[in-house]
Amino acid sequence: MSAEHSTELPDGSTNDFSPSRMRKRSCAVVEGNGDDSVKRARVEESLIETQVAATHRDEGTSPGQCSEPSATVEEDRSVKRGHVLERQESCSTAVDEHASNGQSELTSSASDAEDSMYGSGGTPKAYHEDMGGNDSWNEDESGALEEGKEENDKPTRPRPPKSTWSQSDTLQYRLGYPGKEDDPELNDNCKFYANEIPSCPDGDFIVAIHNDWMGQYSKLEYHHGYIQWLFPIRERGMNYYSQELQLHEATGICSDPVMHERVLKSYELMLDFYGMKLKDGKTGEIERADNWKERFHHLNHSSHNYLRITRILKCLGEMEYEYLKAPFLRFVLHEAIVEGTLDHTLDSCINYWLEVLKDDQERADVKTLAAELHKK
Repeated sequence: MSAEHSTELPDGSTNDFSPSRMRKRSCAVVEGNGDDSVKRARVEESLIETQVAATHRDEGTSPGQCSEPSATVEEDRSVKRGHVLERQESCSTAVDEHASNGQSELTSSASDAEDSMYGSGGTPKAYHEDMGGNDSWNEDESGALEEGKEENDKPTRPRPPKSTWSQSDTLQYRLGYPGKEDDPELNDNCKFYANEIPSCPDGDFIVAIHNDWMGQYSKLEYHHGYIQWLFPIRERGMNYYSQELQLHEATGICSDPVMHERVLKSYELMLDFYGMKLKDGKTGEIERADNWKERFHHLNHSSHNYLRITRILKCLGEMEYEYLKAPFLRFVLHEAIVEGTLDHTLDSCINYWLEVLKDDQERADVKTLAAELHKK
């Protein structure tokens, strides 16, 4: 490994960033049970993205069919990436203003539901034992042992904290990203859904993805360049070659019946990957796929897919498919709480997925449902 193509990671190890390694871009996110492996994987993927960009800019080359962004577009993107912290600060200001104006985020029923789901420390309560024999939480919100359990009966699992960052992030989404401006010169997402350009890197045209990638679970799992194209949102992703969704693009895609239908097909592609299928496209009702056991087990143990689902739900809301979100959440909550098949998804479902419902009453209703299912 040459020094010029190696980069030291935070743990002291090095990674190969040779052009061949960069071209493959394989499995940047490493699955693991520990937080350290996930953090390292994200750092590695970020380093890969940076090195890919630097390599092609220096050499004046482009990978595969992907052309290098123009200087104007690249400069614009760099400026936007440089203002991420400013946008987060703007979001925090919007949150404060939202609260100071007396605009309640939840109805009283939602507040009651949240009190039922979270303890005094603001952390989710126990629902089910983990698959694979891991221990579930066995304390109530006051820290007392459940009735009938001895002190040494079972070790308790640490409760993940309720994420205040997720609340800020999802509120920014629901408010329409205050202060974010549309760039009429950016149209990659429209072109992709019009089947004019392929996803990059190592991707394909939208029609080919729908026709050829269905059921290709290894590709959908380990390829990390397609999800930002299938589900564009108004935020930067990890894919250097993808583009933030622009408001005029969302309008264009929604106003074109063919492109709008393709967004729905993209949703169905990912539902199949997760072991689900769309029973009714008009109501959004979800049911188990034939291979649900295998796919649920995978989803229950691959947390990086939870980030993908957050993106998918946000995109649906941008593409006039908001009505599809609540049925998906009701299905997941039932499987997680009642059936215990997707219990590992529950923290993301409560902290992120549920919070991207734009309608206050609908969000309150789903929170109430979660509390009622928990009581059963």
